[in-house]
Amino acid sequence: MRKQGVDIRKIYEYLLKESTERYKMYTLALKMYGVIEFNNLRMIMENPYHEVNYTNRFWFYPITMIDKDRSRRGDYFRKPTAYWFINCEPTKGFTEQQTPESQIRYCGAGGSNTAKYRKKLKEKGVILAKQSGKSGICSEERSIISPDYARNFICDNILGITQRNIDRQTNIFDVL
Repeated sequence: MRKQGVDIRKIYEYLLKESTERYKMYTLALKMYGVIEFNNLRMIMENPYHEVNYTNRFWFYPITMIDKDRSRRGDYFRKPTAYWFINCEPTKGFTEQQTPESQIRYCGAGGSNTAKYRKKLKEKGVILAKQSGKSGICSEERSIISPDYARNFICDNILGITQRNIDRQTNIFDVL
């Protein structure tokens, strides 16, 4: 982790700050879970999925489902997302509404964001998400779920409604 020329004190201070923030958020998530579970309420919790993600590795409640490519349900982003269904079960539907390649935004760290790959995507006219440059903080754009994805997810996994004649829509309640 230590890079040549980087002050070890800065690394230490950064990691200490991040661990404190993670502890606060994890504690809040546990309290939220306790309220939901012990009052027999229903909740769906969402978090970006990655094997080394803190929540995905250390959360005690098992992941119910992983949507590996949200763009297949009409979202602007091609990124895996984990869902925890607490005191409820998904209805297991799937509405295929592939987002056109030119409208898909790519984000996150790793292979799909190497400079060379991002350059190729830009040449194809693909929109790239703005990055905040800070670990653990997403741009607002990246955190937003498209209206199409929201409608399709709700119909597929909560209401169990089969949708017909799907087109790019904005009204999430106009499902039949």
